[in-house]
Amino acid sequence: MNIIGNSDILDEYYRYQRPEFFITITGKGNKKRTALINISDICVAINRSLPEVIKYYCYELGTSYKLIEAHHTLKGEFTVRVLDEILHKYIQNFVLCKDCNNPDTFYKIRKTKVKKICSACGYVEKLYPDNKLIEYILKEKKKIDFNINCQSFS
Repeated sequence: MNIIGNSDILDEYYRYQRPEFFITITGKGNKKRTALINISDICVAINRSLPEVIKYYCYELGTSYKLIEAHHTLKGEFTVRVLDEILHKYIQNFVLCKDCNNPDTFYKIRKTKVKKICSACGYVEKLYPDNKLIEYILKEKKKIDFNINCQSFS
């Protein structure tokens, strides 16, 4: 499956591909959980961190996350179609360049501002902190900076 999520590109050698979802649903009643078996492979394919993608699913589905027996698991029962739709929305908003529609993007973070920069065409898009995921990205950046600063003192 191509990263963009449409079927316009049928070339099996297309550069930007991602694996299809593999899930298992366990439990009964209120204890149902959806295990995302290959979410790590999907994150590598779209060049985003696993915690960021999992957090996006939690925000969009209004659910919680747990690591159970080495599987990344969401509380509740979700179909592959629903998970694919949410991933497509994530890719459209946080991965693809708005100018050239290329997934070669990365974040540049400065204090309270996050920019998505395209490596292919150089387009810069401001991502506004009114989104919960942007708030999460900023918090994680502060934690990383804090840990680096603490290590430099020791």
